[in-house]
Amino acid sequence: NTPTKALPPTVAITSTPTNSPTPTKASEVPADPSLKKYDFFCTWNGANNDLSITIEWTDKSNNELGFVIIRNGTEIANLIPNTNKYIDTYAVDTGVAVNYAIQAYNNSGVSGQATLSAACQ
Repeated sequence: NTPTKALPPTVAITSTPTNSPTPTKASEVPADPSLKKYDFFCTWNGANNDLSITIEWTDKSNNELGFVIIRNGTEIANLIPNTNKYIDTYAVDTGVAVNYAIQAYNNSGVSGQATLSAACQ
């Protein structure tokens, strides 16, 4: 008798079903940021005042692509996601209010605004 050669065992490959990924909220507009605090001071520059302001807010969204800072109705900055602080210096006449707004945005739209006003007296 001649010995027979044993064949290696066969391996059965089976697929394991996976659950569908949990939908993210990326398709929703980001939550409104909330104003945390702001500090400002004014310095005379020889012609008018330099309003220097530091604005801090709470990022309440987890799906923003960034934040925009708006001063007196004009966008002045576009910031990266998860930012929560902005510093600005702006020349302004005494007694004139400067209005700021902070908004989060993504591909679905923009959040509501956190707003504030400051004036050099």
